[in-house]
Amino acid sequence: MRLCEQDPARLSKLVLIDAGAYKEYVPGYLKLMRTFAGGLIIHLAPSRLAAKFVLKASYYDKNKITEEQVKAYADPIASRKGRHALLQTARQCIPANSDEIIAKLKSITISTMLLWGREDAVIPLKAGELLDQALPDSRLVVLEHCGHIPQEEKPDETIAIISKFMNTSNHNS
Repeated sequence: MRLCEQDPARLSKLVLIDAGAYKEYVPGYLKLMRTFAGGLIIHLAPSRLAAKFVLKASYYDKNKITEEQVKAYADPIASRKGRHALLQTARQCIPANSDEIIAKLKSITISTMLLWGREDAVIPLKAGELLDQALPDSRLVVLEHCGHIPQEEKPDETIAIISKFMNTSNHNS
């Protein structure tokens, strides 16, 4: 948002993947992480368990979750600093001025593609539909049989869709 306001020429297109724009649609576990109890859970829960939980919540096809992915998610939050960073991210995911930010969405006039997994259980498709209505030059693309992280669950489709969008002069082409 700030870049669009301060230096609009630097940004020609925008791709948002399962974006958490509306506080009403932030997942319960992120809201919990913002509390004292949530902080305790993050510090006490084994990082592999937390990683598996997040991946299972994020994937439509749970069979696509690999041990390498679990490790890649678990390793950064295994350290005290990693858990601190995770908690800070959770605390900042809903800015104090979120209503003001939402009201400004209509001022984002650059061509925007919203990519969403139809079966996203983390941030539901309804949030993507609201974003599509709020942004004046947007297009919502929905991937079937896909959850919250299409770039991991359906990487080939995701790359193809983004490449096509980025290589067209008008996203409606």
